Parts: sequence; C-alpha cells; structure tokens
Amino acid sequence: MGVAVALLGVLAPSASADEGVEQTAGLAAHLIRTGITDDQQNHELALIASAGAGITRVDVGWSSLEQNAKGQYEEWYLSVLDRVVAHAEAHGVKLLFTFTDSPCWASSAPEDLKQGCEGSWWDRRVNRYPPANPQDYADALAFLVRRYGSRVAGWEIWNEPNLNFFFDSDNRPADYARLVRVTYSTVKAADPSATVIAGSVSEAQFNFVDKLYDYGIRGHFDAFSIHPYSGDASPLDPLEDQWIANSFVRGVPAVHKVLRQHGDDKPLWLTEFGWNTSTLRNGPSWQNGVSEQKQALYTRQALVQVKEWPYVPVAIVHQLQDESADREDRNKNFGLLRYDGTMKPAFEAFHTGAVQLADQSTPRSVDPDEPRRLRVWLDRQEERVFARGVGEPRRVAKVRAYRYLRRKQRFARHPAYTARVRVRASGRIKRRLDERLAHGRWRLKAKYARAV
Repeated sequence: MGVAVALLGVLAPSASADEGVEQTAGLAAHLIRTGITDDQQNHELALIASAGAGITRVDVGWSSLEQNAKGQYEEWYLSVLDRVVAHAEAHGVKLLFTFTDSPCWASSAPEDLKQGCEGSWWDRRVNRYPPANPQDYADALAFLVRRYGSRVAGWEIWNEPNLNFFFDSDNRPADYARLVRVTYSTVKAADPSATVIAGSVSEAQFNFVDKLYDYGIRGHFDAFSIHPYSGDASPLDPLEDQWIANSFVRGVPAVHKVLRQHGDDKPLWLTEFGWNTSTLRNGPSWQNGVSEQKQALYTRQALVQVKEWPYVPVAIVHQLQDESADREDRNKNFGLLRYDGTMKPAFEAFHTGAVQLADQSTPRSVDPDEPRRLRVWLDRQEERVFARGVGEPRRVAKVRAYRYLRRKQRFARHPAYTARVRVRASGRIKRRLDERLAHGRWRLKAKYARAV
C-alpha cells in the first residue's frame, strides 16, 4: 500500500522533473488480452501488488475500441476496460493505458492492404499505420479520458513510434509529432487534470527525440516516455560512444539532456525495459537472452540506478509473466514469472528494488551487488567535459583518455590525458576533465590506483 500511495505524488502533471518527486516501480502486463478471465486478471493484479509495483502498463487497442466506425464504441471492449479499472483499484495498483493501433477505417495504410476493410485486415498490419486524421485518434482517447478520469493515472500516446513495426510511416517523427499535438489539446479539453505521456520511444534514441522537437512536440505532453532496453548488457554498462542509445546508464540521461536543451523540464518515464531469459546467446546484443540469475541482478541494478535520477518518477519493467513456454522466443521470455506461473529470481529482485525506490529515506548509492567494478565514461556538456562512472566508495582511480586516430582508424595506444579521481562515498564518480576532450573522439579507461 505504501508504494501505491507514494505514486499519487508522482503523477501531478505540473511537477518539475527536478523537484525530488516520489519514485515508483511498475510492471507491464497484458491484462486485457484475448481470453483472459476475471479470476486471471485479479490474480495477476494481486501478483503485481505483492511485487511492490505501484503502477502497471496496459496496452489498449483503439482498433478494438472503435473497430467499425467513428463514434461506434464496442460495448464488449468497454466492459473489459471497466473491469480492469475496477480490479486495479481494488488491488491498489495505478494504471497506465497505452493507446495504440488504428482501426481500418481510420488507418493511413494503402488501399491494397486495407482492401475495403474486408477480412482480417489486422493480419495485413493495417492497424500499425498512423491514422489518416489524427483528430480521430484524439477523439477516441478523449472519450476514454472522460469515462475513467483520475481512475487511470496516465495516458500514453501510441507505442514505439520510432519503429516502422509499430508506426508505419514515411516520416515517423513528423507524423508522430502531429498526432501528439492534436491529441494533447483534445485530451486536455476533455480533462485538464489528465496526465498525457508522449514518446514511448524504443530504446533511448535521443536523436529521434530531438527530431520530434523539430516538428513541434514541445509543450504538448505532461511527461515523456522511453524504453531503455540494453540488450544482454548490464544496465550499468556504459558501452561505446556509438551505442549510447543502447546503454541504460548513459541512454536515459542522454534523452533527459535533449529535453532540457529544448527548454522542457518535464518528467521522464521509463515505461518499458527488461531482460529476456530466452536461450538465444549468439546473436546481436539486442536479441540475446540472459540467465535467470543475471535477469535478477540487472533488474535490481536498474532500479537502484533509477534512484539516482530524480527526474525519473516511474520505471516500469517489462513484464510480469512469460507469454510462451518456447525458450527460444526472445519476445515472450521477458517475464519475472515463468510461463507456468512459477517465480524467477527476478521477481524477488524486483520487489527489493521497488521497495527501495519508493522509500525516500533510502539513500542514493551504487548497487551493493557490484561494489568493486570500476566503470567510467565521458560526459560532454557543451564545452565542459566530465568523467562519470561507478566504483568502490572512496577508492582512487586513474582515468586515462585515448584519442581516436582517424588515419589509422583506431584509438591511440598511449593516453593523451590522465587524471586521478576519488570515488565518492556514494560509489559515484564525477570529475571535470580538460576542455580539449570536448572535441573529437576519445575513449576513457580507468583502473584503481595502488594503495600507498
């Protein structure tokens, strides 16, 4: 109950990202999937609450709500939504509704796919195209906002619009920004207190976020959301500079930096992230699974890291339960529960991290599970340059900077700059470096200095 109560302070649309608002962990769950019973829905919400989650993310299909024509809302679907709202209230869990997928009549899909909206048009992926008229989407979402009001804590506009798989468009930034602008004004007219969340960006793709500002997204959301997946890497792994968007620890601040550069002080919600436990191991990082033990460790590390970001009030792990017994299926093995309902170690790890995240008396500190691993990376802020990282509290580290040699297409073998850095008592590293590192490509390496 403490976690759910703490969430109330998180969701105020007017809250500044740096005011020290309460933080909460959440779990995604497919609570309105086809065939789910009331008993199953209640059971899953009870598990979500017992895990310490204060909020759950639920995908809501516009294509199901208003399937046949504008203004014709499907009563069967509304009854499903009514039940999930009531059940979530009974369990003290807040709801984030992610409203996505176009009905055929509203879709901008080409006619050779729509085919007069005959047959199973969803199998032809007609629903994954943005609406031809954004006002149709906005009106449908406003209808739900008027129906449920504050019983739903947040309304997220679409899912992962930076991917053609979910938002099939020739100009995704422009079309998504247009959808957000129209939807925000329409929803706010229906209920000024509604919390409208834009973004839902796959990974920490800060370049895509920057493009959204080029198309006028500023001022049209109460919070911005991203999905900072890091493949099979630890959330504390900074990765190489070209992979910042795939690093949890560097990607989230990178997106926040873009928001601030455009004058936005809005909260940043992490509405999806996690690690799958499939048996895939030899593919690219984004595809690989990890062991159940690593999933537990990484989940806990991520929630500890979120504690360091006061501008992140909500962090939602994907997801409650595996969707298949097929261990080779990446997408269906993200659960903290196995397909048969038994708990993976990550369930308890999530609980521990969720309680600590919600407890404002818990100090921000480096994850105790990996206190001796030294990691450091370069952080450029305009003309100022910092070394940031994590390490053993109060130890002294030698940080070396290696310049990239373009002609030889490799980094230099000898450092061009060296600094001694003392790790803070919190386990965090922050040290301003020489301004010459503000330009060009550099690699930082660090090791502990010998005790004297």
